[in-house]
Amino acid sequence: MKIWAFRIPHFAALILCIATYLFVLGVYHAGGFNTYLENDQLRSAFYTFVVIFLGTPLNFYFPVFVVAFSIFCVSVESQYGMIRILASQPLSRTQYILAKGAAISFHVAQLSLVSLLAQFCCALVYSSQVGITSNRVGRLILFSLGTIFFSLALCWMAMAAALLARTLTGGIIIAFASWIGFFSITLALPESLKHFMFVRYWIFPLVQMVSGEPLTWLKDLPRGLTLLGFLGVVTLSTAMICLPAFCYFRRRDITE
Repeated sequence: MKIWAFRIPHFAALILCIATYLFVLGVYHAGGFNTYLENDQLRSAFYTFVVIFLGTPLNFYFPVFVVAFSIFCVSVESQYGMIRILASQPLSRTQYILAKGAAISFHVAQLSLVSLLAQFCCALVYSSQVGITSNRVGRLILFSLGTIFFSLALCWMAMAAALLARTLTGGIIIAFASWIGFFSITLALPESLKHFMFVRYWIFPLVQMVSGEPLTWLKDLPRGLTLLGFLGVVTLSTAMICLPAFCYFRRRDITE
């Protein structure tokens, strides 16, 4: 029951729905869907959803929220000494990490799904609710699963950063410094090596979803990314970041 007593995700879900509608309202009236879609595509909820996803700044801020939220959930216990109370219980540190990770992952997956559903509902409202064939339904489902998977990877990476710090501020600094470092390294690498950097795969679910669709304005999206590469690189990167942090936490002095 404790997982439902945590009010921050509930407020975050409500804010996501409201903010999504306000952003979509701005994209529809200020940006104009006509700039990106043909007349026949305007009647399709599928194409409208693609424009909403790329045109809504919330999708670029959401990963930042996932990182900050995950760090807060872990670091707050170290900063205020609650972790010492938990350590006095018949609970190993490995069990503590896995239980904490499972709870945070549940909230992150829930919020990711709420964000995607809010955007798709807006797409249905601002289209004629046609163009959703069985093939496109399958693409939307795979896109949602891929987006949630990447959000969960970010969640565990942020948790790893938080385990390395003793305060909330320290965890945030480590996480965002690492994120900026990964981006900088990815930009500096030659094109042939960028496929091995996990930040490259943030847009992969969308690339897969629109593959083969007549959307010429999406030609600048990264190409050559594969599903095997997406699953392998993101999973391996998460493991390489989390395992050293977990090993450090098991030996860390928590009596400070």
